Amino acid sequence: MSIELTPRQLKLVEQVLRDRFSSNTRKVNKTLLLLVDNGIGQSNGKTITYSDSDYEALHQLIQSNQRADNFVTPSELARAEDRLETAQYSRNEKYNRTHVFGKRIQAVALNTTLTLTHNGVTEVMPATPRGVLPSIESGCIDATEIKRLIIIENGQLMTHWHRWYHLLPKSWQQSVLMFRGFDDNVAMVYEIVKSLPVTTQLGLFFDLDLSGLRLMQSYINRSQCLNRPGIVGDSIF
Repeated sequence: MSIELTPRQLKLVEQVLRDRFSSNTRKVNKTLLLLVDNGIGQSNGKTITYSDSDYEALHQLIQSNQRADNFVTPSELARAEDRLETAQYSRNEKYNRTHVFGKRIQAVALNTTLTLTHNGVTEVMPATPRGVLPSIESGCIDATEIKRLIIIENGQLMTHWHRWYHLLPKSWQQSVLMFRGFDDNVAMVYEIVKSLPVTTQLGLFFDLDLSGLRLMQSYINRSQCLNRPGIVGDSIF
């Protein structure tokens, strides 16, 4: 589906998805009627009702319109001064479809280390401090040294990892957390998964909805566990 949304419209679509478990209806407005005209949602004049397939379509719509905003990155990265990096791709940086960090992987060394190799030089990244989200160039992560890897679908959970990691089973509180990301990020993360040693344990933290379950299929044959020690937002833990 090819519908170009403004930043304000994109925020509204994100809100509809966040509210899907509390209500499957929304009051009519111009943006949502535009989506109805494109086959997303059913309008009865005053409200719009959404089905599971509609939510799936909204999720895909967000992915196709995704920009460097709070949905992907910490709020600091959405401020004007940080859009200078985006401007190199497009004169209108707010509407640029290339992610500022599209060629990088967001990974946290949770109470462990992460081995990095660049131009033949190997370095060991120490445990990530609370409140920090490292962004690593593609190809630098040495997957052969990872003992436990947790792939996370939800960007907000990734940026706030220090607030929920204690919900993990003790054995998983020494892991590498990695954001699945979008577009190029997905392929890069999948290449890392394919390079993991057979002894590496792989955990999946994906949203508990049809889209999340579908996305997990790419990894399910390789994963050794899918843990549920608690719930934050709409995601599985």
